[in-house]
Amino acid sequence: PFFPRICAMSGDQFFDTYEEEFLRAARVIDQKIRRATELTGEAKKSVIAEAERALEDVDRLVRQMGLEARSMAPPLRHQLLNKVKVYEQDTARLKTDLRNARAVMPDPVAAREQLFQGSPDYPVRTLSLWEGHPARVHALFRKPPVAFLLTYCTLC
Repeated sequence: PFFPRICAMSGDQFFDTYEEEFLRAARVIDQKIRRATELTGEAKKSVIAEAERALEDVDRLVRQMGLEARSMAPPLRHQLLNKVKVYEQDTARLKTDLRNARAVMPDPVAAREQLFQGSPDYPVRTLSLWEGHPARVHALFRKPPVAFLLTYCTLC
């Protein structure tokens, strides 16, 4: 059923098939990345893991497209290799977007809670401007967090 059709396909038809598959997969990955920026916790981890697996498949697909392009006759080869180069750049952009999505927290309060979760060296609660009395601030910190010191020292 499917095998005779594959045998009857030429190299540029293979490339066209790979190209369609790449475009479809890249669109799905982009949607997952956008969705991941809106989620937190386990749901976010799950979506990011799905996107990572899909990105691995896209990497393999782009490599296969490169092999197909290199097997073509010279005039078509250059044109297809240029497309492969663009798809490699698109894949790199998706990887960067995924890395950024992994770091983005949709809610600043959630980001703060996740950052300070379970550490006795960090503030127990957020101080408001009216609670800034030095004795209270000192009581909430056992020692200054390393991240704070690094940030403070680099800003000086």
